[in-house]
Amino acid sequence: MSNNQIFLGEINPLLIPEIINCADVLVLTSHIEGSPNVVRESIACGVPVVTTDVGDVKTVITSEKLGLVVKPDLNEIANSIIFYLDAPSDFKNIIRNECMITANQWSKIENEYLKLCYQLYSQRKI
Repeated sequence: MSNNQIFLGEINPLLIPEIINCADVLVLTSHIEGSPNVVRESIACGVPVVTTDVGDVKTVITSEKLGLVVKPDLNEIANSIIFYLDAPSDFKNIIRNECMITANQWSKIENEYLKLCYQLYSQRKI
């Protein structure tokens, strides 16, 4: 292993946004996932994602401004990482803004869903 990796071990979950924001790109190379939270967490932090096609990532990553869904091929993964690392700064700003807009839309949907749940709960008959 080179000196470019840092293994943090167990960390406080409240530190996750701070840690993700240290990254230029998040890479998920899993073979099996359901709905990987780290993809949404990364986008919510404004960090694009390079991921293999697992779980529901294709429904989350809907444009190259949010990330790229790639085959589990080392060259394709490497080229996708390089795409974000070598991106001009103005495109990196566009990526960050698009990620933040998307995360805000998720928050609005989540709030509407919670309102509906509370409404249904208050109307229940026991």
